[in-house]
Amino acid sequence: MSYQKQLQSGTWQERRLRIMERDKFKCVKCGKKDYLEIHHIDYWDEHKAWEYPDDMLLTLCRPCHSEEKNRPKHEMHLLTAFNYAGFTAFDLLHLSVLLHSDKGFVQDLKAKLRGNN
Repeated sequence: MSYQKQLQSGTWQERRLRIMERDKFKCVKCGKKDYLEIHHIDYWDEHKAWEYPDDMLLTLCRPCHSEEKNRPKHEMHLLTAFNYAGFTAFDLLHLSVLLHSDKGFVQDLKAKLRGNN
């Protein structure tokens, strides 16, 4: 079954609705409530569109979804690695906020990663 056919299936439409309900029918990146789409953080050849774990699916508005689709492949793989380690997309969103806003957190994290506790 082609990917386009998968996205038209009732199974995907139900799953899509559940993810949008979880995300309160708004883009998790910018908060907009129109032109919503579901983003797969990464794609696995052996999975159908609806077979991904919930934390690999995000509600995004069309502009934010376009930005995510243009993400370099190595970044998508990094996100998948975080997922396998037990982090959710929301954990990573929270982490990104901390990285942008808390200089002390960033310094502590860099020190830990370099082994300079």
